[in-house]
Amino acid sequence: MTNVRLGAQSVAVPVLSGTVGRAAPAYPIINQPAALRQVADQFSLIAQLDKVRLPGTPAATVQEQAMAHAAALWPTDRNGAITGFQRAASAASTEEARDGVILPAGKTWPALFTYGSIARELDALRDRTANPQDNIHTGTFSHATFQTAVTTGFAANATAGARFTAASLPDFDRLLGFMERDPRMIDIRWMAYMLATAYWETAHTVTTGTRPNGRPIRQWRTMAPIEETGHGAGRAYHLPVKVERVSATLARITEQDGERFEVDLTGHRALTRGAHQGSPAAAPATRTYQQATGTELAYFGRGYVQLTWWANYAAAGVSINRGLELLYNPALALQPAIAYALMAHSMLTGDGFANGRTLRQYIFGSLCNYTGARALVNANDPQPAIVASASIFEAALRSARL
Repeated sequence: MTNVRLGAQSVAVPVLSGTVGRAAPAYPIINQPAALRQVADQFSLIAQLDKVRLPGTPAATVQEQAMAHAAALWPTDRNGAITGFQRAASAASTEEARDGVILPAGKTWPALFTYGSIARELDALRDRTANPQDNIHTGTFSHATFQTAVTTGFAANATAGARFTAASLPDFDRLLGFMERDPRMIDIRWMAYMLATAYWETAHTVTTGTRPNGRPIRQWRTMAPIEETGHGAGRAYHLPVKVERVSATLARITEQDGERFEVDLTGHRALTRGAHQGSPAAAPATRTYQQATGTELAYFGRGYVQLTWWANYAAAGVSINRGLELLYNPALALQPAIAYALMAHSMLTGDGFANGRTLRQYIFGSLCNYTGARALVNANDPQPAIVASASIFEAALRSARL
């Protein structure tokens, strides 16, 4: 069994008991009754994704419709259901996509359970709130209305609005677009809190001109992925490491203190006895490091929410179906679409920076704890301005629903 957070509860979920899908010599034991039942249960839920909309909410997204259509094939066409879902959800390991199967430790089963849970929640929330359509929205928004409401809201709140400038509105607009296209984002308050987190975490100043006395004119910007100030100077992840591409799915890491690791799509292991990630920031490079082959790369914070440490870049890339791309090119975390995928994955699943915490623990049904949700990023830095910002974004999203 494995534990999955649903709302404020921890639910025990069976691990898929065996391989399901197209028979192949590589899988002598396949399509056992127990495993078939597990998969069939999730497909039966997902098939309802385009039918369980609450009164007053828009139709399912194109991606949800594609997943629902694929899931509906299960009773008559198992292979079509599996491959169709994997394609629609972008959820399959290399082996699963090649063979058209669902593996117990692959990517398809967790995705099946996730989207099955979404369908169940959409239906169950009818009875969990007095007026569920006030919170649940899976369609699009009027971006013009959203921008107007956000501008008005921040202008009226000196604390939250201190870092707001209209020049950042195109970046607000882009982030909202990512959420509109993400079928996992079913609650307006989840969107509001993610927007508020990005608003706070990405605040920085830019020079927009020069005053008559020669001093620069600086203005706040927000909502664009940024690099960590100082690139983590003084921290154990600050110094670059050498990354050698051994194969398409295997990399070798050498740190400045001489400790070495291997990384593949399942995680990393130490090659040096007793090795620990990181090097003292002021320590000189060892001979082992100087002689190591590979590309020198640094893994300081990047993104809407800062991603740090080389092992986290590797794991995060795998989790968003990018393989080891982020390990080989950490600057990818500054691309808005990838930065959004990293933030959303962590906040929805508890992986990465969220340290096992998910939005559902703080915002679900009648529960809305914007203050507590700060623990997703930094529990020691509550920042009341984030709570105020989330309320502004929530009101703007409600007014902009289409």
